[in-house]
Amino acid sequence: LRRKVGPLKHQKLAPKTRKKYCVAALRFLYYLKATYQRPTRSFEVFDSLICEYLEQLWAEGGTRNQGNDVCSAVTHYLKGRRKIPNAWELMRTWGKVELPQRAVPMPPWAALGLAGHAFSLSSPGLAAGYIIGFLGFLRVEELLWLTPTNLAFVSQHTVVCNLGFTKGGTRRGAKEL
Repeated sequence: LRRKVGPLKHQKLAPKTRKKYCVAALRFLYYLKATYQRPTRSFEVFDSLICEYLEQLWAEGGTRNQGNDVCSAVTHYLKGRRKIPNAWELMRTWGKVELPQRAVPMPPWAALGLAGHAFSLSSPGLAAGYIIGFLGFLRVEELLWLTPTNLAFVSQHTVVCNLGFTKGGTRRGAKEL
């Protein structure tokens, strides 16, 4: 199994995260090239270049995630932990100034309507999925992986849903209930 997984140093980042960081780093390098800047070995100068890039991202309507990804990529790949303090400070400021864009929650009547429609189409499993997903605040991926073996009926009015390793659980190294 360990041979198949590979060295531990390659397991620090999930593949999706590695891809995000690579994209962010490439965008930053394209910015340096477009502004005739040269990469430097000095973290102080590098920090100021990242700050300039973050200011441009902000001015052009870039996303906060793009800025965080650049800072995280530099921190990870260049072992720059605590070496780009001004860039991270700008990201903290960005987080204070710009409120997160949240998806509007589905109203209960819509979840019940979807469940009722699924039930009318002879799909009781889909109907149950709508209700469980709504009441359990499940992510789409969590709902798609849900099987009857994940559900334990504790009482007539209580169901425990074992989600296994979820997005949040993976970060904490724990299974979610």
